[in-house]
Amino acid sequence: MEVQIINELAQKSIDQLKHTITCAMPHKYEAIKALSKINTDESRKTLRSLLLLDDAYIKRFVLEELGNIESKETLAKIISNVSKDKNEFLRRTSLSIIEKQGITSLHGFVAESLKSQDPLTLEYALNAINQVWSDDDFTAIMELSKKEQNQDIKKRCYEILCNHANSSNWQSVYKIIRTNKIPQIRLLACKLLTDNFSDEFMSDIQAFAKEQDGHIRKLATNYLKGILSK
Repeated sequence: MEVQIINELAQKSIDQLKHTITCAMPHKYEAIKALSKINTDESRKTLRSLLLLDDAYIKRFVLEELGNIESKETLAKIISNVSKDKNEFLRRTSLSIIEKQGITSLHGFVAESLKSQDPLTLEYALNAINQVWSDDDFTAIMELSKKEQNQDIKKRCYEILCNHANSSNWQSVYKIIRTNKIPQIRLLACKLLTDNFSDEFMSDIQAFAKEQDGHIRKLATNYLKGILSK
């Protein structure tokens, strides 16, 4: 039904669609999608103009649609302007677009968002930083993992640190997570170890091979078999 409405609205003029949206008429959100579906210079310009409205829900919906049709360069400019609005809905939508599109030029905005006190915004910021990563982010995410009390946020920090760890810093993460009480986090430690293994860690991989958690035990056991078969 929604698709049919959008298709019908897409046959209307851009001025008619804008009127539907700004006058809070029925199907205003479908009208936004219709503008996105039309996807011409004029329709995109109209969508961008809607970001000047006071309605945060419409602005968020418009921003989501622009995130699907605009170029990275244009999105960077749009988000830079939208970020002046401190609304958390818009910030999270912006972060989601940055994550999806990998807009590295907005790294500073993402880094600033990591200071948010809102757990949901922080989650979005972590997902975005994972995509626009800079080596300098390692220390910031490590510090966040230490001070953050929310276990889901801590776990996401560990995942990101493991994703981007290198030969010079992986041990700093490994030492923190190898004995964590949560099996999924210990599994991260085991994966990190197998990616960076050296003989000095033989006792660690053997300990993982005796783990109660089956996923950890299987990973470590298979890795040990590979070592011993050489």
